[in-house]
Amino acid sequence: MTPIRQFHGTTKDEYGASHEALRADDEVWASLGFAGLQHAEKGGLVELRHCPVCQSTIARPIEPFDAAFLVQAQAQIHAQSREAVDSAVASTQNRSLREQHRRPRVASTVAACALLFACCPAFAGRHSSGNADMLASCRDRDPSIGETGSSK
Repeated sequence: MTPIRQFHGTTKDEYGASHEALRADDEVWASLGFAGLQHAEKGGLVELRHCPVCQSTIARPIEPFDAAFLVQAQAQIHAQSREAVDSAVASTQNRSLREQHRRPRVASTVAACALLFACCPAFAGRHSSGNADMLASCRDRDPSIGETGSSK
């Protein structure tokens, strides 16, 4: 079930009534974005969810056993997500290594520098004074690179 979109109204009382309606319906509450658990002032726990309209965080009490179950379910989701990310990173790294052998390489760091200076005059203007030797070397190899590193 998707979270219900509801009109909050214009007064504090209307906002309060809208959020109370979200707290009252277990199915709707479960469909709201989970925002965590928090220790309540009197020793209990509250579950935090996001309002689908205003994105404010709303809370309602939760029993410790239910909180433990919820945390375990969230941990499982995060573990599965972590596995997916790790797998994607490994796949990207493997693909990147394979592609490096297929792609022509930049002839030298100086050529890469020349390309950077040619494509980004703002970078060249900020860094050319500190990298005069590198810029001169770039110009020696590529005469189209100007005094500030930009293309002529």
